[in-house]
Amino acid sequence: MIRPLLLALALLAIAPLQASAAQSEAPAPVASAAVPEPVRNTDGSFTVKLPLTSLSPVRNVTLRGVSAAFSFTLPVPERWEVKRAALTFGYVNSSSLLPRLSRLTFAVSGKTLAQIELRPESPKGRVEIPIPGSLLPVGYNECTFLAVQSYTEEFCEYPQHQSLWTTLELDQASVEVTYALKPVPQRLSAVADFLFDPRSFLGAEVHVAVPEISEQTVKQAALAASGVALRLDYQAARLTVSDRLRPGCDNIVIGDATFAQRLLGPTAPRPGESAMAILPGPPRPGTNVPDPDTAVILLTGNPEGVQKAVRAFSYLSFPFPDTPTVDISKVSDPAPAMLEAARNVSPDKEYSLRALGFATRTFRTDQARATPVDIPFTLSSGLDLNPNSYVALSLHMAYAPGMREDSVLTIHINGIYVGGVHLADVKGGTFLDYRVNLPVFAMHKGSNTLTLTPVLNPLKTNLCEFYQSENLLLTLFDDSTLTFPDLPLFVRLPDLALLYQDAFPYARWADLRGSTLLLGDKSPETVRAAVNLAAQAAQRTGLPPLGLDVSFGPEAKGNVLAVGPVDALPKPLVSAAPFSLLPQGPRPYPQMPRPKARADDAASHKAPLWAKYLPFLWESGRKHMEVTSSLWADVRNGASLTPGKGVVTQFKAPGSTEDTVTLFTGATPADVAALAARLWEPAVRSKLDGDMAMVDLASPQPRAVTLDVGESYYIGRIGVSPKLTILVNTYPWISLGVVAGLLALFAYASWRVLKVFRARRG
Repeated sequence: MIRPLLLALALLAIAPLQASAAQSEAPAPVASAAVPEPVRNTDGSFTVKLPLTSLSPVRNVTLRGVSAAFSFTLPVPERWEVKRAALTFGYVNSSSLLPRLSRLTFAVSGKTLAQIELRPESPKGRVEIPIPGSLLPVGYNECTFLAVQSYTEEFCEYPQHQSLWTTLELDQASVEVTYALKPVPQRLSAVADFLFDPRSFLGAEVHVAVPEISEQTVKQAALAASGVALRLDYQAARLTVSDRLRPGCDNIVIGDATFAQRLLGPTAPRPGESAMAILPGPPRPGTNVPDPDTAVILLTGNPEGVQKAVRAFSYLSFPFPDTPTVDISKVSDPAPAMLEAARNVSPDKEYSLRALGFATRTFRTDQARATPVDIPFTLSSGLDLNPNSYVALSLHMAYAPGMREDSVLTIHINGIYVGGVHLADVKGGTFLDYRVNLPVFAMHKGSNTLTLTPVLNPLKTNLCEFYQSENLLLTLFDDSTLTFPDLPLFVRLPDLALLYQDAFPYARWADLRGSTLLLGDKSPETVRAAVNLAAQAAQRTGLPPLGLDVSFGPEAKGNVLAVGPVDALPKPLVSAAPFSLLPQGPRPYPQMPRPKARADDAASHKAPLWAKYLPFLWESGRKHMEVTSSLWADVRNGASLTPGKGVVTQFKAPGSTEDTVTLFTGATPADVAALAARLWEPAVRSKLDGDMAMVDLASPQPRAVTLDVGESYYIGRIGVSPKLTILVNTYPWISLGVVAGLLALFAYASWRVLKVFRARRG
């Protein structure tokens, strides 16, 4: 009788401890459909298989002619030691090829690993090519497909015959990699060159431990998360937040000495006023030994020192210092200018091509078309891209003699042909400051690509006659320049597409000053979502969100990023959404989408008489017009958001003229966390458009539907100078006539004044 009673008492005593331990466990990450989970092998290594498109920006490629090549790179992060890999891909070749003389080869870092005979009787195939780990060191490893193709055994063969082709089906290709993790060096410089590596195509799982959930600790977690995201560049930084350590991933501990001692025990260093330290990761389940393959980064000190350490960590972009601990004495924050974000070019500035990442290069080819060069540049989403403005391209280049007169250098912007340079002199030549005006109407807000393609033709190209190709040379110098016009801040909102270009309108200042991160509740999932969204914004701007305020509501100032389940967010904000997320409210459904005609007061054939003389005043009022139109059916019902859906919606802040609200919400806190995790996937966030997007969180493929139903508003202003620029560019002869008339009027007035003055003296 006594033994059962003691057993019952023991169970009652243990149960609360088990419940408390379960509540204190660090949250598991939200699974992402785009990131496969590596499988741990018995020898401690990992194997992961994923699409080639997630490692390198490849597409289906057709190799044409007697000889053609295509290259891509396989990234290997510093943290990995690759044991082996395998590339699987499909191909389709022409049925007119001669198998004895036609081969497809694959090489890694210049070493040929496979040769595939291109047979006409079996023109479609799928191949798996093993890659030794020794050929995949840390870095970007070049992989090359080379097709050598022939359709006849005769000596005379047309090198560009239409039957000479092989298509590589790289959009369905996959790569399987087996790798081992290297031990984490116990030095803080590992933050910049080891832990968070942009070559880590799987992204990073990082846990942030804070002593409590408050506005201050959420801001600190967001800054630390932004430091991780910035080091990863464009890769995903999937973050979780709690008051515990999480085994199996890197941890960032933010708090004073007491909190550090509670989590780390006797291994915790004794901090001074402000300190950073790196330690081995927490033991994996089933062991008591610290994990050498992960790390704990400690940011600690007194209350002011913790904030200083967090800011210092967010700036660690250079591998220094090489010590496990360091005291922080002072941190000076950068001061960005308006619309100054990572990769953005500024209006009314001149940039050399070297500043845009291009190095002096000599183009060589044994065929007409040389490999093109792409020069990327990014325009701020807040700029008004006046279609009558031009970007001036000044080229410094030289080309060799002995080329035919129809040789050219073609220039494209975003795939649109905009100009070229005629290389007409068979004696060769040199161009200094050869100017080509690139129209702004071919550019768009966000990322743009300038493509330069040399087309170099030999002087003699008779069939079956040897031709000289060693002189098909063109050198482009990197001191060539791009000069951007003065473009004002003026943009139509709402527009979710701008949010994931450069976090506009929140990133009018890159440190997100004047913006508030509003959390609907203090649940771990909502906090996790908020921290991930702040890190995503930092990747867009290139700077930690030092000026971002954090609030649990209900009030928030400036531009607002509101995060949380729909029932927890302030009702005034949710009620202002263009498509009601509450059981009652307007829910417009589009009907009959069609092209939208210009209004009569904006149509050029109905322009008022004064518009002929002051066209820039009239044009500024008709430039920003929607091009599609729909009828709207308002279907009101009592339905609410259901689990498994995430909603992003943007609208003008209630009671404000320029401030913007963007809601990230769902039916439950878990849906909100899943939405933030899915937004790390480029394929998901690229679908955001209009003023509302609903994301299917359960779909393994990126699925989102968008609407543009809210009222538009504009921020910024077009000043007098840009208006005059529009006038001069659009009506040059009228402008010249006005200037000539003003000069004549000034000359006549001066003559009259001088005549009166002379009469008085006489």
